[in-house]
Amino acid sequence: MANCIVNHIVWGQGKILSVSERYVKVLFDDPEVGEKTFVYPDAFSRYIRYEDEECQKQVEEKLSQIKKDTEERAALAEKERKAAAELRKNEKKIQMMKRRAIAYSRKRAERLMVRSNTSYEDTGQDISDEADENISDDYINDDNET
Repeated sequence: MANCIVNHIVWGQGKILSVSERYVKVLFDDPEVGEKTFVYPDAFSRYIRYEDEECQKQVEEKLSQIKKDTEERAALAEKERKAAAELRKNEKKIQMMKRRAIAYSRKRAERLMVRSNTSYEDTGQDISDEADENISDDYINDDNET
């Protein structure tokens, strides 16, 4: 691709001096413009065009592949973003279910204490300890009742 003739939309015709992985150097015919360095292959998408159709085709294929890769990365990032949002949503549901289970266990424990005419303050027990122990049992019993 070096020594190929290109046309720039503003500076006209020039000759490629070198092409690296990220840059292309062009020496333009107009001495006032001189040598310019462009981002490769991005400059070929808007500003520069090869006169040789085979060279132009190669750079267009490279641009097409870059575009495809970018779109794939964007789609993957969107998929990951949605998965993370779904995970956060599910974590919130789990937290809500835990809070409900604890509240249910506390109310159940309070009803049992009222039936026996005592309160937790009278017994010196911590309601949260008993509630934590009863969470899974209460859900199992509730599931069996329905």
